[in-house]
Amino acid sequence: MVPIKTHPKWVALVTGKIPYTPKLLGLKILLNVVAMNLKKDSSPKSLEHNINEVRNFFVQHEKQLETDIKQIFG
Repeated sequence: MVPIKTHPKWVALVTGKIPYTPKLLGLKILLNVVAMNLKKDSSPKSLEHNINEVRNFFVQHEKQLETDIKQIFG
C-alpha cells in the first residue's frame, strides 16, 4: 500500500536524501524532473506539488513498485 502523502519519507525521497535507485525508467525520469523543479523552487508549495506527482506515480504503478515501496517506507 502506498503511504499517505504526509509520510515524512516522501520529503526525503523527492529531495534525494534516501539512497534509492528506481527500477522503472519512468520513475527515474520523474525523480530527475522533480529534483530539477526543486532546485528552481524549493518552496513548501512546490515541495507539496512534487510529492503529489511522485506519490500519484506510485499509486498508478503500485503493483510494479511493491518492492520499492517496502525498501523506501519499510
